Amino acid sequence: PTILLMAGSFGVKTIVQIYRDIIRVPMDFQMIVITGKNQRLYQTLKTTVMLSPKKTKLILFTQKVEQYMQASDLIITKPGGLTVTEALGKQLAFVGI
Repeated sequence: PTILLMAGSFGVKTIVQIYRDIIRVPMDFQMIVITGKNQRLYQTLKTTVMLSPKKTKLILFTQKVEQYMQASDLIITKPGGLTVTEALGKQLAFVGI
């Protein structure tokens, strides 16, 4: 399974802790983390991801969100209208933070 964790352009303040909590779940899964244009969050997560027991792809800004959604089984993000609509359209399980 693949979990997509998105922070959006402004980021979700608790995303680093959310990531740390998720990677402790004793299941086999991989993660995709998109930090948007938040360079500071990207840098903060970079070290955490390198030390993670879960395979994680860390991405700064991308225009391929649709492809990452398609490759995922679950998305965790802030519940903006466009993101929720896209997730529903792809029948992607959604957790709002």
